[in-house]
Amino acid sequence: MPTPAYNRSYLGDIEIGQASLFERVVENYPHVNIDQFITDYMKCRIRMMLDEGWPRYATNPSNELLDAFIRQENYTMPIDKCHMTPTMAYWAGMFYAKYQWYWNVPSAKLIDWLPSAKLGARYPGMHDKSMWLLVEKFPPSELPCYYEDA
Repeated sequence: MPTPAYNRSYLGDIEIGQASLFERVVENYPHVNIDQFITDYMKCRIRMMLDEGWPRYATNPSNELLDAFIRQENYTMPIDKCHMTPTMAYWAGMFYAKYQWYWNVPSAKLIDWLPSAKLGARYPGMHDKSMWLLVEKFPPSELPCYYEDA
């Protein structure tokens, strides 16, 4: 196993916080461009701190993460047709958080390597698989090649 990004004790909170954040956005902003939102969030300062397991944000519930993101980044929700269901958005949030932790890659790079539209296209065949299996199966060196055709 590679060296994880931070202490495992924070992983569960970060996974649930991020997954619930993405789900909340889809539920509360039905016309959001969720791909743009996820990309922007994965590249923001809060997510950079979560990449290192900073306790200040690691235990925040999704509503507090969203409020902090909007306030700190002076963020406006991008409008477009939302193509993810709340369940898909939750799953994507879990995948990105677990993958970032396990492989210790910056979220900003991860979202460039695996944009949410490509991950979402794989959801039907992947959502019922073990998340750990999916994360372990694809090291960062294989991600760009594996998802090119999505």
